[in-house]
Amino acid sequence: MDQTGSSRRSRRRAAFRVVAAPVLMLLLGVLASVAIAEQVDTTRRTSRLERTLAEWSGILQARVDTTGGLVAGASAHHSRLRHDAAGVTDEDLQQFLATSGAQQRHGELTQGLMYVARVDRDLLSQYVARRRLSMSTFEVADGPFRVYPAVLWAASGGTERHGERLDADPERATILADVRNRQEVLMTPPLPGGDGPTLEIFGPVVSARDRHIGWVGTSLSLGDLIATIGEPPRGLAITDNGVPVFGELVAEDGQDVVQRSTTLDLLGRRWQVSVTDGTVGLDIPSLLAGLSLTVTMALLVAMGQRTRRRLASSVVTVTESRDRYASYLDAIVQNLDVGIIACDADGTIVVSNDTSADMFGAPSTRDAITQWNAERGPDGVPIALEDTPLARVMTGEFVHREQHTRPATDGPEPVWSFSGQPISVHADRVGGVVAIHDVTELVAAEARMTRLAMRDHLTGVANRRRLGIELDTALDDQRAGGAPATVLFMDLDRFKAVNDTAGHHRGDRMLVDVARALTRASHDGDLVARVGGDEFVLLCRHCPDRQAADQLATDVSEAVRPILSTEELVVVGAGISIGVVMPQDVDSVDDVLRFADLAMYEAKRTDGTAVRIYETGLGTRAAERYDLERRLREALRTGALTVAFQPIVEADDRRITGAEALVRWNDDGRAIPPDDFIPLAEQTGLVVDIDLFVLDRACAALAMAGSPNRIGVNFSAGTLALPDLVDRIDEVLSRHGVPADRLCIELTETTLIGVSPVTDAMLHALFDRGVHLALDDFGTGYASLNYLRRFPVTRIKIDRSFVDDLLSSPEDSAIVQGTVLLAKRLSIQTVAEGVETVAQADALTALGCDHLQGYLLGRPMPLEDLLATTSACVRT
Repeated sequence: MDQTGSSRRSRRRAAFRVVAAPVLMLLLGVLASVAIAEQVDTTRRTSRLERTLAEWSGILQARVDTTGGLVAGASAHHSRLRHDAAGVTDEDLQQFLATSGAQQRHGELTQGLMYVARVDRDLLSQYVARRRLSMSTFEVADGPFRVYPAVLWAASGGTERHGERLDADPERATILADVRNRQEVLMTPPLPGGDGPTLEIFGPVVSARDRHIGWVGTSLSLGDLIATIGEPPRGLAITDNGVPVFGELVAEDGQDVVQRSTTLDLLGRRWQVSVTDGTVGLDIPSLLAGLSLTVTMALLVAMGQRTRRRLASSVVTVTESRDRYASYLDAIVQNLDVGIIACDADGTIVVSNDTSADMFGAPSTRDAITQWNAERGPDGVPIALEDTPLARVMTGEFVHREQHTRPATDGPEPVWSFSGQPISVHADRVGGVVAIHDVTELVAAEARMTRLAMRDHLTGVANRRRLGIELDTALDDQRAGGAPATVLFMDLDRFKAVNDTAGHHRGDRMLVDVARALTRASHDGDLVARVGGDEFVLLCRHCPDRQAADQLATDVSEAVRPILSTEELVVVGAGISIGVVMPQDVDSVDDVLRFADLAMYEAKRTDGTAVRIYETGLGTRAAERYDLERRLREALRTGALTVAFQPIVEADDRRITGAEALVRWNDDGRAIPPDDFIPLAEQTGLVVDIDLFVLDRACAALAMAGSPNRIGVNFSAGTLALPDLVDRIDEVLSRHGVPADRLCIELTETTLIGVSPVTDAMLHALFDRGVHLALDDFGTGYASLNYLRRFPVTRIKIDRSFVDDLLSSPEDSAIVQGTVLLAKRLSIQTVAEGVETVAQADALTALGCDHLQGYLLGRPMPLEDLLATTSACVRT
């Protein structure tokens, strides 16, 4: 009985051991399979997140860096200009946007450029007053602050921010201070806005004396910035210096979620970009394989010797599974666009992919491994890979994004970025792996960005920034005994008329042609730069003396002149003015450019193409002209200019029938002669405002009772080039209620030189409305008769130079008589100017002249005096 019970217990224990071992193995296998499946899923998710994070953060970095480059270009453009902060206008910023292509390249991202001026409280009233010259609605918020960072916004989307104080926001104020102190382009943290958070990027603006005068910047909508990159990845979160910016950062649990993050340095801001991919799951293929293997092993243990054949079959199944997963891994490695090379501890290459084979010019991966392992150096590393970081990886060194340039037989040299690390098992180094990225295009793009920062976008020549660098180097070489430097500063006369009449596209094409002509005229080693709208600088080092510099300027003039005299050119009379500086005794770049600029403006005082070499004293004269220009602008703004009227009488009965409106300037009790300020007004463009002012006063005079039948108003070339001149004249006549036939527009032959067909049609349109056209200073030019045929002239004004010697010169008398006869044949009225004696008046009357004008018949007088004498006859 005892033996029977003992046997039963033994059988039960044996049966338990048979069952317990497979069950225990099954449980352990299930747990191991789940752990492995989780790890495989985590690895897969992590790899995907790392690729997504690298791609997305790289584009974000590029977007912000590109916009920062735009701001840096604007900062360089507005720094060291001749004007102060208050002189920068909307037109300046819009011109920079147009010429730099910023609107085309960044229009979808940036919201425009803003110019931020630092305005001292004591100068606030002056600043606002000067700004209103170009923008009547400009205001700066008042307050108890000493300095006002006032915004002048050049919007690309229709938004304007004029006069806004940027120091009200502490975050923005801090960044503005950092930009001023560090002289770098920096970005603010996200600022609240009406359409969501906004990023603002600012760069410094310094004056010619290296004094900080403001900032230039742009705004980016954070939402638009992210939208331009593409659909944000799932679980995206961004923090700025630890402060949440976008999305919500999920707390990383280590076991439940997969999360990867990177840190970006964005223009002084430290952003952390994170992506999270939910909770970790199970890799089903791995789980099934693990469970299958577990069940198989459990059965093998349970069945023992009776299931050897099944065990062998299971081993085959396991081997196939292993090979399958090895195939998966091989497929992944082979399809990466990153070159992968791995070696064992002896330096023998054991793993490579098609990308690495292509990089090294091998026909296939197998051929690459064979070739590499065939020839190895003393350190065991294949000779073909000795110039890569693989040898250092074998010694235990980690390599991260190390760039190497590879030689190329043709085309550009490729640039590769290496990252690698050693492979260790249980603290024993068993090999190493290197990943190779082809960054040739990225490096080329960075090089292109650098070149763009140094080149003018429109013409392709150097810009002001590169000119400053090259000129500074030339001055250093010159001080060290090198070749002397010569600087030519050139601009195009009357260039604005090209843009106004033919359009900016025609003006841009002219600038490109001029840049090409200057490049062809320069020598090897010279630098051609565009430093302003129509301003170019030529830096050369082959002019040893003043004579050579003058000859170079002449050659440049000859090279550019054909561009300005083509038949299609709107303003045929345009020329160039060149200022030359030989800076042997000049120490700074700013002084060289300033002296060259002064010489150029001195050259503009002459007619046609002119060259002037800088000499001592030009600075004083330039300062005087600048002061006169400043006072003339102030006179226009304050109404210090007045209009005098010189009578025009009938030759027969000396009755006043008309007058000529003449501008007068009384500057603090001192009368400034027109010959002193009219040429300056023509050079600076103020003559257009003066002409329109005289037109308004003349029409107001015509509207008064007792006024003469007709009043003449002189128009300059700049006024004649206004595309809306006809509409302006119609508006003035309508506002004062004056018929068009009581207005006479007087034009000199110089004014009519090279007028476009558009201007020609405009003069005929005025004539059709009834406005009279007078050809002033007749006979002093070269195209008088042609103008009588081309334009609807109703009155000829015989120049006073013929009247002065009328009684003593038979030639002048014959010219006057011929002019009168010609005018009568063409049904054109004649007016003799400069009549100062009774004998001249009688002789002109005898010759048949219709009207007389001169000091004998009346000096220029106020309107009240003219109205008092209009109905009377002038006694002579």
